[in-house]
Amino acid sequence: MRAAELTGNVLRVSLDPAALLDLGLDDPEIEAVLDAPAEAIARFREILVKALAYGRADARPLRVSV
Repeated sequence: MRAAELTGNVLRVSLDPAALLDLGLDDPEIEAVLDAPAEAIARFREILVKALAYGRADARPLRVSV
């Protein structure tokens, strides 16, 4: 994952094009609309920050915007 951005209820993820074949994907850009109450999205935002900061520094996204 190169980048993750959560704006409102829209999550955009940018993947490394080199990983697409392993993931079975064609497009490195993924956009998901979160159909959930505002409280659930706020909680997701908190957890997303922690999850994306976990692990080896070289394996974390280069850009996280939440």
